Amino acid sequence: MVSLPRSLRVLTYFIVMLIINAGLLQAQTKRRAVIEEYTGAWCQYCPSGAVAFDQLSNNYTEEEVIMCAVHNGDGMALSNDADFAQFRNGFPSGAINRAQFGVSPGAWAGAVAGIIAQDASVDVMLKNIVFNSSTRRVTFDLEARFLKDVTGEVRVNVMVIEDSVVGSG
Repeated sequence: MVSLPRSLRVLTYFIVMLIINAGLLQAQTKRRAVIEEYTGAWCQYCPSGAVAFDQLSNNYTEEEVIMCAVHNGDGMALSNDADFAQFRNGFPSGAINRAQFGVSPGAWAGAVAGIIAQDASVDVMLKNIVFNSSTRRVTFDLEARFLKDVTGEVRVNVMVIEDSVVGSG
């Protein structure tokens, strides 16, 4: 049996939970909230984002809210950090479902409660998930079942979240 790195095990768990959740909730699929916290090791005010995440994780499950930290200007920053500039207005701040931008950590809980109280418009399932450890490439098929009429543009974003990232300011 091949032992996978912790970050890949967490990713696999997330994908499996997404598939299970999508399959089990056929009747009424509830929306999930995704919070991208914009932070940096250099930021003296950013621990308030971590505190808000801790409070959210005590009140909501991973099936209700997905939380990730997007670092800026430190050893954990992404190479495409400029792509996130349009979603933040300072540090710490957050984007919620890429619909609400520059939201302060103190307002995240209220936004989450409003989102997860709604029924989803689309039920999403991932199938044929394959991870190639030599290329570190994940491939899958995405199936979307529309639960109500949707107008306008429809976009799909896939985010791979790695935990236990270590870096320095």
